[in-house]
Amino acid sequence: MRAQEMIRTHPQVKGNINDALIRCIEECYACAQTCTACAEACRSCEKACQEAAASVTP
Repeated sequence: MRAQEMIRTHPQVKGNINDALIRCIEECYACAQTCTACAEACRSCEKACQEAAASVTP
C-alpha cells in the first residue's frame, strides 16, 4: 500500500494528506531500497574478491 493511501485512511487524518510528508516518505523508501541493493552488491563483490585472492595465494 502506498504511503498516501495509508495516511489518507488513518482515522485521525480524515482524508486530509500532507503532500510534503508523502514525498518525504516515498523518497525515504526509495533511499532504503537503494541502500539495500548497494549493500548486497558490496557483499557479493567482497566475497568474489576474497575468493580471487585465495586462489592466487600460494
